Amino acid sequence: MGRFMCWAVCVLAGASAEGATWFAGDFLAVGIGPRAVGMGSAVVATADGADAPYWNPAGLATGSARAVAVEHAERFAGVVTHDALSAAIPLQSGALGVVLFRGAVDGIIYADSTVLADPNAPLSANNLPDPDKVHTFSNADYLFHIAYGRTLWSAIRLGAGVKLIRRTIDRTGAFGYGLDLGAQWNPVPHVAVGLVMRDISTTRVSWDNGHTDVVYPSLHIGSAYTWTFPEGSGRLTLAAGSVFGPEKAGYGGFAPWRIGDAANPGVLGAEYAWRESIMIRVGSQDVRGLLGPGSSQITAGFGIRSALPWVPNLRRIGLDLSWMRHSLRDSFRLGAMVEL
Repeated sequence: MGRFMCWAVCVLAGASAEGATWFAGDFLAVGIGPRAVGMGSAVVATADGADAPYWNPAGLATGSARAVAVEHAERFAGVVTHDALSAAIPLQSGALGVVLFRGAVDGIIYADSTVLADPNAPLSANNLPDPDKVHTFSNADYLFHIAYGRTLWSAIRLGAGVKLIRRTIDRTGAFGYGLDLGAQWNPVPHVAVGLVMRDISTTRVSWDNGHTDVVYPSLHIGSAYTWTFPEGSGRLTLAAGSVFGPEKAGYGGFAPWRIGDAANPGVLGAEYAWRESIMIRVGSQDVRGLLGPGSSQITAGFGIRSALPWVPNLRRIGLDLSWMRHSLRDSFRLGAMVEL
């Protein structure tokens, strides 16, 4: 399975390098943060803290503490790895957020006829690749995202983010940039609504070989309702969302702009927090918009938060773990956060 996965990733990567746009933005859609992924990525309306620049830059305005988060994720039995570092910094007016992300398949073996023991003979049991001629390479994607969010009115928050992209496939590289805009609204207590227009500038990723990948704008909407239980010191949040974009949006092909069409990808999530210290999360997401049997990805997660009163200037720390079921292999994410 591991060899098949590496081969599949290489095929997709090669397609991207040739200028295809169907999957140009897939690496931007994997998400960051075990909390969000554990909730099925249904966090557009409730995103806050250090992960807000990615999910909804408007959510930066909800926090009053400086926050730093790190994450390590392994997908498909460790074939694909993701690492992220993010931070939120409150300002006198609004807040600033930064995300550094790397997703990669490392150690891919490159071999063609020139690395055979006898390059002039066909591949056979007696003519295998020479280990001294074979080399490995990485298919890596890097994202630097800087965002700003602020509260305009008591119930409305707006935000914007600029992302810089670097992609590499062996010795071939590409650069690109894009712009995201977001908003969050609390029309009444316990109700949250959010939307994000990703790649509103139409993100173009230009390769060294002259080809350009295009990620078209997509609209991400979400809502959430929160119940509080004072007797049990608990909080339950239910959230939902969907994505709308052109058929060649660059994230594997979203449905066309048809509001309410069942072909649009949907996400559902729930989080129960006990005394804001122990969190249990579940969710379901359908990143391809294939709402047929077996297409949904079930997610779950667990988190803990704790204050350390003996550590000066430290509000609290936290650990999060999430799991995602996938038809290829299950995926896990582990993260830690600090609020100052």
